[in-house]
Amino acid sequence: MADANPFSQDALEKNRSGQLAESQYNSLRGQSKDSRRSSLTIALGAAVIGLLVWFAPGPASAAATKPLAGIVLLLVAAFFFVRGMSGGDPVTRDLRSGYVESIEGAIAKQRIVPQERTATSSYYFHVEGKRLEVNRAQFDWAPGAGHVRLFFLPNSKRVVNFERLPDPAVPVGQSRPDAIKAALSGMHPHESDREGRGGGPAGRCGGRAEGEAGVRGGATIKR
Repeated sequence: MADANPFSQDALEKNRSGQLAESQYNSLRGQSKDSRRSSLTIALGAAVIGLLVWFAPGPASAAATKPLAGIVLLLVAAFFFVRGMSGGDPVTRDLRSGYVESIEGAIAKQRIVPQERTATSSYYFHVEGKRLEVNRAQFDWAPGAGHVRLFFLPNSKRVVNFERLPDPAVPVGQSRPDAIKAALSGMHPHESDREGRGGGPAGRCGGRAEGEAGVRGGATIKR
């Protein structure tokens, strides 16, 4: 685990009360602008392609399908235009609400690596069956095992803060590895494999999923 904590400890009190801190608001405003700009860019591209498909010369056999394809693309453009102008994307909705949710439990980390060299990897924490998005610095810093509390945005499912908690007591007669396995039972231990084979985001983007969950005392569960 790296020394530099990428999460704002000054914001913890606000996050514990279910609110964003001012520094987090400022960061989220920039992400919201980027998201809305991306929606408008997609809208422009879909509109241009839709008009070209509709009105460009083509064979007589495509006379019926070309207008339909053009209309579909224009509808896509309209959707993203409205989304970009109104701020209907998840990040902007989180910015407007300012609400922070939290969840606690055993942590597992997952990285989805796309096959395309130009695409970037995606990083996630899993806690109590919920998958939450993080950036590379947050992923590298966080421990691969232990009991944690995550603070996240309800719409975009992005982690905004991290709190390490004491590990729960091991029940009498149960070993620590068994206790950790029980704690991780709700986290869908084969989810990474399903996604990598095409059942989820990794499969759809042609990438592979890598995940791991570790425990203290020398036992490690790899997925």
